Amino acid sequence: MPELWLALVFLKLNLMDARLRRTRDKSKGDDAMISEGRAWQHFHHVHAVVRAIHTGATLGEHVLGSLVTFAMEEGDAGSGFDLHSFTEDFTIYVRVGDIGMVHALDDGGGVAQIMHNFLNEICTAPLNGAQAREFAARMAYGNRILLGRPAFYTYVSPDKTEIVLRSSLEAKFGFQAPRFDHATPSAEELRALILHVLPMLDPDDEGVPTTFGTRTRAGVRAAD
Repeated sequence: MPELWLALVFLKLNLMDARLRRTRDKSKGDDAMISEGRAWQHFHHVHAVVRAIHTGATLGEHVLGSLVTFAMEEGDAGSGFDLHSFTEDFTIYVRVGDIGMVHALDDGGGVAQIMHNFLNEICTAPLNGAQAREFAARMAYGNRILLGRPAFYTYVSPDKTEIVLRSSLEAKFGFQAPRFDHATPSAEELRALILHVLPMLDPDDEGVPTTFGTRTRAGVRAAD
C-alpha cells in the first residue's frame, strides 16, 4: 500500500528534522533544530497510520488521504529520483524512475476529489520533473485551504481484539462534499509554494507561474 510507505517517509523526514541543527555554523550560536516550534500534536494521525502495520489496526473509510500517481517522462533533467515534503501542508511528493506520486496525508481524499478535472487534464501525457513538482505544490495548497477536513480517532473494541482507525467522514456520519476556501488565502500562497519547489521560474512574472502551458488552462483554476 503506497500510502503507508509515503506516510512513513513523511514522518521519518520530520523526525530527522528534530536531530538536525537549523544551521551548521556553530559560531552563530544557534543551537535550535530544524523542527523548532513544530506542532507535533498534528502528526498523531500520520503516526497512527504508520504504526497500523505493527498494531494490527484496520484502516477505515477516508482514513488515508488523497494519493495521485502519474507517469514521468524518461530522460528529463533530474530523472531517477526526486523528493519534496510540504511539512505544514502534510503533503509529500516522491518520484522513483518513471513513476511520480503525490500524497496528501490528512484530507480524507478531499483534495483529489475537488481537483478531479485538473487531474484528468494533466494525466493525458507523462509529466516532466518540473511539472510534477508544480502539481505537488498545487496538491499541498489544496490541502491547506480544504474546508470540512475530517477528524480522526481510534476505535478499540471492549475486549481489545479489534482496533480501527476511523474518520468523521464515514458514511454513517453523513459525508459532506469537500470544498476549497478561496476567501482566506491568496494566490500569493500558491505562487510562493510553486516558486519554492521551482526556483528557476521567474519570480518577477505576474500571477501564479505554471509549467503546464495551455494543456491545463481549463482545469488549472481548480487549484488556484
